Formats: sequence, C-alpha cells, structure tokens
Amino acid sequence: MTRRRREQFVKSRAWLKTHSFVITHSLRKRLESVPLDQRAQYCYVQNLVLIFSDQYEGEFVPIASLMWKEKLGTGYKSVIREMREWGELEVDEDFRWSTDKSGYPMSYAVPRSAMETGTCIVDFERKRVRLPRPDNKPQGPVPEYALECLSKLRVAETLTFPPPQAPSKNADIRRAHIKWHCEHIAGGDFSLRYGKKVKRLFHRVLLMPSEGRCNLKYWCPLAEYDVRACHPLLMLKLFTNPDERTRYAQMLSGDIYTTIGREMGIDDRGRVKEDFQRVVNIGHKTADWMAKQYVFQFYYEHFPIFAVEVLFHRKDLAQYLQNLEAGLMVQRLGAFCREHGLFWVPMHDGFIASMDEGGAISQQASTIVKAEVGLAPHIECTPLST
Repeated sequence: MTRRRREQFVKSRAWLKTHSFVITHSLRKRLESVPLDQRAQYCYVQNLVLIFSDQYEGEFVPIASLMWKEKLGTGYKSVIREMREWGELEVDEDFRWSTDKSGYPMSYAVPRSAMETGTCIVDFERKRVRLPRPDNKPQGPVPEYALECLSKLRVAETLTFPPPQAPSKNADIRRAHIKWHCEHIAGGDFSLRYGKKVKRLFHRVLLMPSEGRCNLKYWCPLAEYDVRACHPLLMLKLFTNPDERTRYAQMLSGDIYTTIGREMGIDDRGRVKEDFQRVVNIGHKTADWMAKQYVFQFYYEHFPIFAVEVLFHRKDLAQYLQNLEAGLMVQRLGAFCREHGLFWVPMHDGFIASMDEGGAISQQASTIVKAEVGLAPHIECTPLST
C-alpha cells in the first residue's frame, strides 16, 4: 500500500483514530484520581489481559513483557504493581513457558472482584494513527499463499459489532477484541505462523471473534466453510476392528455430537463438543477419570476396542488429529488452491472462500478427506455477512 493510499485508507476509517479499551467499572473509578495523560496506560494493561482471556478462554493468560515495554516503556512494572495494589490485576509470577527460569512470560488475570463491578468501553483519541507493523512468519509455499490471500482482505470503513453468539460472552470484551484484530489486519499484520507443537496454521482472522469477521471485505461475497465434527471424523482412520469401523461410519452420517448428547442426556451440543475435546486432549489418562466421562462411556458402549486402544491408551491423540487435520485442510487443500489460483483462507478444520469458488474448494476438500479416512465429510457453508 502506497503512502497516499494508506492515508486515504486511514482517513475513511474513523475507528482508527481512537484507542478503544475494555476495562472494569472499578478501574474507571480509580482512574478519576489519575492524571489524564496517564490513564490510557492502565487501560491498555487491563484491556490486553481481558482480550487474551477471551481469545484463549482462560482466566490467567501469558503475556510477554515485550508487549508491555512497547506501549508503556521500561516503567511498565510500576503500572502493573499499582494495578495489583488496586485489586485490578493478578500476576502469577511463578508461571513459565519452559523449564528454564528465564522462560517467561508470566501470566495475568483480572480479579473476579473487579469483574463483578461490570465492564465498559473507554476511548482515547490518537495523536497520530500508526498501523501495527506486520509480523507474519510464513514458512513454505502454502503459508505464503495463505498470506497472499489474507492480504487481499480489507477491513470495513465502519465496524459493526454483532452480539456474541454465546450468551456467556462479555459484549464489551468481544467489541474490544474485534477492534484490536481489525486494527492489526488493517496494517497487514495477520500474525501468521505455525503452532509451536503442531503444524496448524494460525492467523488473526482465525483468532478473532467469529461474529467480528463480517467486518472483513473482499471484492465479492465471502463464506466460511466448515467440516462438521472434523476430529470425530478423522478418528475413523484409527479404528482397527472392521465391524466397529462400519458402525461408526454409519453413525457419522449424522451429527456425532448430537447423537452423543441425545443418548447421554445432554441437550447442549456445544457442551458435548467441549467434553469430547477434553477426553481427546488430556495427556495423562487414568481409568478412574475416563470412567467418569460420559463421552468415553458412549464410545466404550458402542466401540469398546477403539475406546480402549485409542481414546484411553493414546496420549498423543490430540496432537495426531490436529496434525492430520493440518495435513489435509492446509497442506493438501492449500496446494490445490495455490495451483488453481483460488482465494483461500485456512481456518483449521475449514476455510474462508469467495462464494463463487467455495463449491469447487469444498469438493476438493471432500475428495482429500475421503481418500484419507474412507468417508466423505459434511461441509457446512455460512456466509460472512453484516
């Protein structure tokens, strides 16, 4: 983007001219006694912790000190210390990403007592609009092509903030979360990179709240395509008993999460999916713990050989399924889209595509998955509309 086009881009998007932070009402009350020119730094800290808590769905979240230093300078520790004294921030100082004592970052959380006062959005006018610098790390032709496609997206001139799809989500946090990602995407920073332990491809379009993707524009309408119950489908490859495999394939013709929920008395599909992931993801599995999990009970009642051989004994099941998914939906499907020049944004077990090309990509995805596991997936299409 040339300098002139960049200036026009910023000028047409008023939302880029303000810092918008989500903070607690209790912090807002505290800031009344803080000089005006210092308030934004306290808001920045709590805002970032709340956004990361929403993104990673955890109370305590790791944040590198570099992120504090870039915005607050070397005096960031005094800001954090004061917020801890106010009861507006908690810090787990013993947290490490590695066994090395220098392996920070530490993890942070906003105390429940502060959250109970409620949240609000506060805005600060930017003295100068500086779009975030791109921080993309594509490794190989497929990630490079994904970045090329991502770079064709444009952020809307006026942002919209639909209500969160999950009622339990905080609307203020989601609003700040969406705007934060939109600011980075507007500057070409998709933070595209592979995962640390698996070959999944991560980027901001994937990580931003799903309801906020309606703010991403292309020259033609876009849609998100998703393989229904992808990991349960990929598990079909691991069945060693022919009879169990046949019966499981028949069960996959419907929605496996709904089937499990109906039989086990759970009417919340989202909860069943989360509990399935819990059984798959846990590395240290004990017989006592697994016996209490209704998802394991379901598989053991219908497919006892598979349940013992795979769900119970395989400690690397989650990593195996994620790498298999990435091999199919990123590497193979990405290579196909690159070869044919099709707009494609990988989304783990799905992708975003233009609606006029999505059908062809879906057909190829179905062919790839069926060749690997022996059963064609059900691919759902959801338009990205305002």
